[in-house]
Amino acid sequence: MLQSELASKERQRSQQFDPSNIKSQPPGIVITRDKISFAGYATPEATWESWLWAEYFGNYEQALDCMTPEHRAWVSRNPKDQETHEDFQSSVGSNFNWMQIVAKKVLADDVVELKVRSLVGDRGESSVRQLRKVGGEWKIVGGSYPYESTWDGDGQIQTFDQ
Repeated sequence: MLQSELASKERQRSQQFDPSNIKSQPPGIVITRDKISFAGYATPEATWESWLWAEYFGNYEQALDCMTPEHRAWVSRNPKDQETHEDFQSSVGSNFNWMQIVAKKVLADDVVELKVRSLVGDRGESSVRQLRKVGGEWKIVGGSYPYESTWDGDGQIQTFDQ
């Protein structure tokens, strides 16, 4: 089992450097551990998938590359953040099961929020994450916050739930 997990992790890391592998899954699709990959930054959904891949399977720099310059600077101020990232990967990363982007709320032409469901171990959750377009690429603005039903109450929302 460990060998197959290591092989899977190595395959996922190698996808970062092969441009032919840059493709995101359609929103609404459940993306399982073996299907998640680096998907680029062309859309908010692709950036989210790339960030999640970097958090669970990539390296610290790849995770930082998914963030806005402001968020990257804020995260990088903590000298222990890289160690925290590596601890997270070893303790939580192996428990990642799947994620699904279920909705997108457009706040401005260059700012959106994604509502995401995920299952890590036996813990399922729904959360919201904001992304902003920076220099033609979508980037993570900051931390996620728990989804609350009031999020659905206003704004231009596109649902992807399948």
